[in-house]
Amino acid sequence: MIEGKLGHVNGVGAFGGPLRTQRRPWSKGPIYRRPLVEHRFDVPTVILVVEDEPTVQRATCRMLELEGYACLPANDGDQALEVLGSGQIPDLMVIDVRLPGMSGPELALRIHTRYPRIPVLFVSGWVDGLADSALLQRMQWTFLAKPYSPETLVSTARRMLGASPITDGA
Repeated sequence: MIEGKLGHVNGVGAFGGPLRTQRRPWSKGPIYRRPLVEHRFDVPTVILVVEDEPTVQRATCRMLELEGYACLPANDGDQALEVLGSGQIPDLMVIDVRLPGMSGPELALRIHTRYPRIPVLFVSGWVDGLADSALLQRMQWTFLAKPYSPETLVSTARRMLGASPITDGA
């Protein structure tokens, strides 16, 4: 077993590569086991984080990066559309509801017309009806109220991406 800053290597994955058991530094909760190298042609899972508040954007990206995700930050809707226009297509989008220029739901609708399969996680400190809105339910989008804990963000992202945690006994 090899100890490291974010976890330790302790086995062999289904594809022959080593597995990392990672304990999140902020939690004593479940651990996650995943290959050290992602096996989608060595491309990590990419999450687009659209957040206009720099501190929140950096913190959100850091939480996700600690779990092995690649983060594409964008400050507003126009910058998010530029990222997508450059060919960087995320596996998940985390979008603040209130953005300068176009709103988060407006951005998500514009992206949905071209990339309908990308799941959307809306985040906001302003719970002004979006959490229960018909649009959110019809589009099968998810809402997470700020402030959120790292555990809540990561578990929601994993659920939306189809991954699940493995408990210590596994």
